[in-house]
Formats: sequence, C-alpha cells, structure tokens
Amino acid sequence: MASQPDVLQSCLQAAAQAARPALEQCIEDAVAGLQVAETQCTKVKERDELATAWRDLQKNKSVWSVQYPADLLVHFQANVKTAAQAARTPEATPEQLAASATASSSAFAALSHTSFSLVDDSHVSQAIESSRLLQQVLPAVEQTLPELNKLISTVQGLPNVRPELNPLRPDVFAQTLREMGRPAMPSRPLPRSGSDTWQLRWGVSSSGCTNG
Repeated sequence: MASQPDVLQSCLQAAAQAARPALEQCIEDAVAGLQVAETQCTKVKERDELATAWRDLQKNKSVWSVQYPADLLVHFQANVKTAAQAARTPEATPEQLAASATASSSAFAALSHTSFSLVDDSHVSQAIESSRLLQQVLPAVEQTLPELNKLISTVQGLPNVRPELNPLRPDVFAQTLREMGRPAMPSRPLPRSGSDTWQLRWGVSSSGCTNG
C-alpha cells in the first residue's frame, strides 16, 4: 500500500501532466476567439493588435505546453512544504482571528495616501488581472473543489479539511498560468472585445487545467 506522501506526489504529478493537453486545447480556443474578434473589429489598429495577440499564442503554444506543467510542479512542491509547516501550527481560535482582523483594520486605517503611492502601478494591475482570472475559474470548479480539498487534506494527514493548504488550489493554476503568459500579454490594453476575449479564454484555460 502506498504511503500518504507517495499518494500525494502521485496526485501532483497527475495534475501537472493533465495540464498539458488542457492548456493546448484552451490555447486553440483562445486563438479562435481572438480571430473572431479580429474579423468583427472595424478599426485597423485594433485589428492588428488582435492579430498580434492570437499569433503570439500560436507561437508560444509548443513552449508553454511543456513549461506550464513543469512550472505547476514547482509551485505544487513549494506549496506542499508550506502546508507541512503550517500544519504544525495550531489553527487560530475565533478570538485570535477577531483580534488579528481588528489589528489589520487599524493598520490599514493608519496608512496614508503616500504609502499607497509607493505601490507600483504594474503590481496593482497584475493583482487586479489575477483576481479577475480567478473569478472566471472558480465557478467552473465550485462543484468538485470541496471534495478535492477533503481528499487532499486526508492525503496530507491533516486532522481537519484545510482548503488553504491544498497545493492544487485553483489560484495556483491561475497564478502559474498568469506568470508564464505575462511576457506575451499585450503591452497596451486590447480593444474592449479583444480584452474580454483574452481574459475569458485565459480564465477558461485555467479552469480546464484545474478540472484536469
């Protein structure tokens, strides 16, 4: 009978391997969607931007189909180590959580406008884009995610279900995809139709990989 660590590693390997065909199919869907948006666009400059976007996806497909599973596995392993450390720390009581929330609110209120101005705009944009991507992924996995959290927590040997310690969380797939694709993202915003298509297709690809 395989040990719990062996079963967990097998799960991580299987999830990473399943990500390759899922991503390849979703890139094809994204290309098709951007091509449709290109044909429907009436402005030459915007059409060119849409064409560049789908051509970049095609160009990177073969590389990404290898890189994405490898990057995922690196994130999975890092999350397993983080989860193992966190599992040794007792869960916070409701009173401790309330005290932490109060302290955080006070600290937030004390921040000045100058403090916020120190945050790089690009980091804010990336955070917003990652959040939007995750919002598109979650509805696709909300039915199966609780069961996955339960199974993974069991394999990790945790006494309770700890979704935040699941190395296969949807945000891991979404963030890994986002980091890999960031260099190929448009340097300036796509036209409305193209931007919606781009975000939607990336969201679909993440949800497909998560379901895989």
